[in-house]
Amino acid sequence: LSVMSDHGFSTFSRAIHLNAWLMREGFLTLSDPSATGDEELFAHVDWSQTQAYALGLNEIYLNLAGREPNGIVSAGAESRALMAKIRRRLLALKDPQSGRAAVREVYSSSQISAGPPPAHAPDLVVGYEPGFRASWQTALGAVPATVIADNSEAWLADHCIDPQFVPGVFVSNRLPRLANPHLRDIPVTILRFFGLTPPQVMTGKDIF
Repeated sequence: LSVMSDHGFSTFSRAIHLNAWLMREGFLTLSDPSATGDEELFAHVDWSQTQAYALGLNEIYLNLAGREPNGIVSAGAESRALMAKIRRRLLALKDPQSGRAAVREVYSSSQISAGPPPAHAPDLVVGYEPGFRASWQTALGAVPATVIADNSEAWLADHCIDPQFVPGVFVSNRLPRLANPHLRDIPVTILRFFGLTPPQVMTGKDIF
C-alpha cells in the first residue's frame, strides 16, 4: 500500500500584485499611468516600453523580440542581464507591513526543466515565501495600484510557493530504498511493480 501527494500546503495571507511590482520597478509601462486596477489581460500595457510581464501564479515572461508580437528585449546577453536584474530585485522585496521577505528564490526555466524548456514556458518562476502568493489579479494579467495587499478571499491556503516549503508526502507499508523520492519516481515504481518496463522518456527511479 502506498499513499502519495504531489505537494504540501501553506498559508496564504498576503497577495503580491506582481505586475504592479514590475511597473514600480520600471519593467512594465502603462499607456496611462493612472489606469491601474483589476482590469484583466494587460488592458493598458504599453508594450513598446515594457520589458517583462507576469501571468499565472508564479510566471514572469520577458517581452522578447521575435517571440512576443511587440517584443523589445533581445535574446542573449540582454535577456540574461534583464532576468538577473529582476531576480535580484525580487529577492529584495519586503512586505511593508511586517518587514518580511516575500520571495525565497527566482528560477529560470532552464534551471528547473529536465530538458529544454517548452516553447511557451515562462522565462522566470517565482518561489514565494510561506504566507505570500501571487494575487488573482496577477494570474489574469491585471495591474493594480499596490504591490502587496491582504488576502481577503476565502482561499486562505495554497501550495504555489517555493517548493522547498511544500514537499509532497509519500507513505508506504514497504521500506523505500530512495531516501528522498521524487514525484517522477512514482510512475516508474508503479510500472515496475506490475512487471512493465518504463519508457525511456521517464527519468524516475524505482522507489523500492
